[in-house]
Amino acid sequence: MSSLRRVMLLAVASLMVLGAAPARAKSITIGVSMQGLKAPYVVSVKKHLEAAFAAQYPGVKVMILDGEADANKQVSQVENFIAQGVDGIILNPIAYDGCSPAVAAAAKAKIPIVTLITRVANQDLATAWVGSDHKDSGIIEATMMAKDMGGKGQIVTIEGEPGIDAQIQRTLGYKEVLAKNPGIKILATQPAYWDRDKALKLVENWLQADKDFTVVLSQNDNMAMGALKAVEDAGKASKISVYGIDGDVDCLIAVRDGKIKGTVFQDAKAQAETAAKYVMMAVKGEKVPKLTAIPFLAVTKSNVDQFLK
Repeated sequence: MSSLRRVMLLAVASLMVLGAAPARAKSITIGVSMQGLKAPYVVSVKKHLEAAFAAQYPGVKVMILDGEADANKQVSQVENFIAQGVDGIILNPIAYDGCSPAVAAAAKAKIPIVTLITRVANQDLATAWVGSDHKDSGIIEATMMAKDMGGKGQIVTIEGEPGIDAQIQRTLGYKEVLAKNPGIKILATQPAYWDRDKALKLVENWLQADKDFTVVLSQNDNMAMGALKAVEDAGKASKISVYGIDGDVDCLIAVRDGKIKGTVFQDAKAQAETAAKYVMMAVKGEKVPKLTAIPFLAVTKSNVDQFLK
């Protein structure tokens, strides 16, 4: 037998004894579409998502994209994730109806999709939703306001992106509280699309029109901070109270300093960590709860320090 043939036979025998080298495990990829990274709360959730994956799932590749407050862009992002063959998707939808095609596409492709913060019209097709009950946040904020006003007075309200789950539900929360406080009248209501500068301009216009209000009820902290600047610039900070929702750091500081009357804390860390956990469970074929609501909490000057920690 030749030396070469002897070597080849020995090699084959070795493989039969030891077995072939194990195949390399497939890496997991998660695609994330955030509704818009100009909003401080959304940025906070993104940072907590990154931290959660880094700490709990270090081998997982996570692609986080900015939806730029455009439902069509978010649908396109999810479709691209599907085309790339991602294992799971987290969608933070900007629109209740407009982002529904993204969820339908993921469901059709049999890729787990978890909606985060806000829901979509076809939520039943999604694997899960993680967020908070936005109607509760509206109720909590409006209840604080009504108590501070003694159940009577005139207010203006600033709404978020029209048609998004949070805007719809927070408005319903306001209506529920105001129905129980007929002495409080709304002088004006208009959307500022979660945007600080738009809220600033909106309140400036109301002040210039001599609308006689003593409260600005804002559907998020970013808009509340814009409203605050308009009120301060007009020299009416001592006469007009501003309220918000989310618990953004700059707004919490303003509450501590007595500039913002109150806000409603939304737990970005818990939402992000739960969404990361659920999408990974779903990727592994495990069952997850369909709807998970993390409680909102009222924040005033008396308890703000615990949230700033």
